[in-house]
Amino acid sequence: YIDALNVAGRIMEVKQDITSAMKLYEKVLEIDPMNQFALLATGNSKMMNGDALKDTSMMLDGVERLEYVLEHADELNPPLPRNSNAYYGVAVRSGFYRIERQQGEIGYASFDRAEQSGFSTDDCWLIYRATSVVHVPSSEAVEREVVNRFSTKIDSLLQKNDMYCANGGAIANAFGMAYYDADYKEQYERWVNLRLKVTPTLKYQAKQLMPVEDNAQSRKKYSKQLKSRKIRVGFVSSFFSTQSSI
Repeated sequence: YIDALNVAGRIMEVKQDITSAMKLYEKVLEIDPMNQFALLATGNSKMMNGDALKDTSMMLDGVERLEYVLEHADELNPPLPRNSNAYYGVAVRSGFYRIERQQGEIGYASFDRAEQSGFSTDDCWLIYRATSVVHVPSSEAVEREVVNRFSTKIDSLLQKNDMYCANGGAIANAFGMAYYDADYKEQYERWVNLRLKVTPTLKYQAKQLMPVEDNAQSRKKYSKQLKSRKIRVGFVSSFFSTQSSI
């Protein structure tokens, strides 16, 4: 009977009848409160539809249901394997939701679960996990933990010889590190080195700035010529606006 209700709920979802689908899933949970499929289905549906409808209460309800699944993965019917795509996906959604709302402790706990699942097929997730920083740490202890994690994880990635990530946008914006009690120049240098490793095509040198013959004598001669020339450098940023803090 439960399986039939879940299948019927899924059919309603495919037909875009979300209200009917939710009623069927909730009926499943009345019979079996730990049903894996119904908990995942209702959590994901509430999160996505809450976001689409700008209903923050519905969205939060969905996220909390998904986090309940993470915390009780072994107790579900059937249990949810921690190395599964579903577990990994739920952990990532929870982490993104919490970090975007500066709820670092819960967000990082979900990120840790995603990392421990071992499901990711490339290094993109590890790169995002290493570089994501909440703007406002909730305590000094969290602040120290975030700075230490940022340094340790980026250093670990820089040592990898076989790192692979086709998504250049996987590296998070580390601007928030400026708000931490840390040597932000040192931390940004780490971030830049990782960015160059993730996107090696950024290492570009104009041909007109290179000596014709690549030897010590030629480089020395060309270096003197360059010192006498002025190079104009301009920066264009989409972040500049009347609301910018910088």
